[in-house]
Amino acid sequence: MINSSLSHYASIAHYCTNEMTHLIINRAGFEDFNTFVKRCYNHCQQKFDVFDFYSGLFDEVWTHYIAHNKNFSPVVIVACTDYLQNDGGFLSNQIRPAYKDLADTIKNNPQSQFIFCNTTFEFRKNFTSSLDNLEFINLGSESQWHVVDGYLDIDPVVDKNFSSKKHWISCSINCKDWRLHRPLTGAFLLGLNAEAFGNLRMSGEEFKMHDSWEGYKYYHNFNDRNEINELVAYDEIMESGLQKLKNWTQFSTFDTLPSTRRSDLNFTQQLAPMYKNSFVEVVNETIFFQRGGIITEKTFQSMFGCNFPIMMCWQGSVACLRNLGYDMFDDVVDHSYDSIEQPLTRLAKALTCNKRLLLDGDYVKQKWLEHSERFQANVELWKKSTRELPDLCFDKFCDTVDKAIAKL
Repeated sequence: MINSSLSHYASIAHYCTNEMTHLIINRAGFEDFNTFVKRCYNHCQQKFDVFDFYSGLFDEVWTHYIAHNKNFSPVVIVACTDYLQNDGGFLSNQIRPAYKDLADTIKNNPQSQFIFCNTTFEFRKNFTSSLDNLEFINLGSESQWHVVDGYLDIDPVVDKNFSSKKHWISCSINCKDWRLHRPLTGAFLLGLNAEAFGNLRMSGEEFKMHDSWEGYKYYHNFNDRNEINELVAYDEIMESGLQKLKNWTQFSTFDTLPSTRRSDLNFTQQLAPMYKNSFVEVVNETIFFQRGGIITEKTFQSMFGCNFPIMMCWQGSVACLRNLGYDMFDDVVDHSYDSIEQPLTRLAKALTCNKRLLLDGDYVKQKWLEHSERFQANVELWKKSTRELPDLCFDKFCDTVDKAIAKL
């Protein structure tokens, strides 16, 4: 049964008592993930007579199915990409209402064993207490399931233009309300006058209704988003940057790609020329304010682009990547910001502590020459781990299911 009320790119499947009851259009570009889900479902068929199995975009699976279910089976499997959004306007890393509701759902159904498999890192940080009937399997990064074959054929951008006048980039198409870190980052960069040395592709729509930085702070304080005051020490920078970004004309004007929205094509056709002329990237990831989150193609495109990364991402994301084996160039980039709990304090420190990387092109280019081989190693690690990921995750799934059986 196809539910046309859901977004056109959604991919949700709900299987119950060994019978497929709902199927929503497959999400293009995630074919390997769909194959993985089918393997998991088939394994469950062999193990259980009755079970619930949900798959698709995490947010939509929760909203349209799990949140309204009043009669769970003894075993509930949730295999998802993406994350729970529910993030509109928050400037803190407080646990979002959707996660609180999810925790209540799990807690209030002790007769069911829940197994969540998703691409969210630090998933358990979103729960204030342990849940005995919850098991979690991390499925790697979002980018490792998205048009994988296309990325496996991409070569890293090692042929750099050392005559380029601008040496850093920062690109963000989507700067909507739940991604406020992006326009705030853009304003901070402009307030540092760093645009003379880099390319900022970003919209200033977020600020156009505000006359000044003081007015913008008042707006957030009025709406009980007092965390905006973490930037009070940078009022002069933010005032200058806000005024610049309001009138910024270097928007992200990437052409719309085919309906598959293939990020690998976006890389080869749109981003690779930008990476050829840059050496540092302020990576504006999808999630910044939440506790834990996904790591998308934005991070790994920067790796393929062979740029030093300054990560605008959730707390601990740099440590997470480092633990996965990736070289985060700690001897070049000051990642001390990564451990800061307060999001906007983390944003300011990420940029101020790495100001030399943003303003001194000669220094950055010299550092790039000294460490050029290390970029290639990151790309090779990504390709190797991505090839191995489906089988590795399936083995973890089977092991977790066997342990769940023992608890029934």
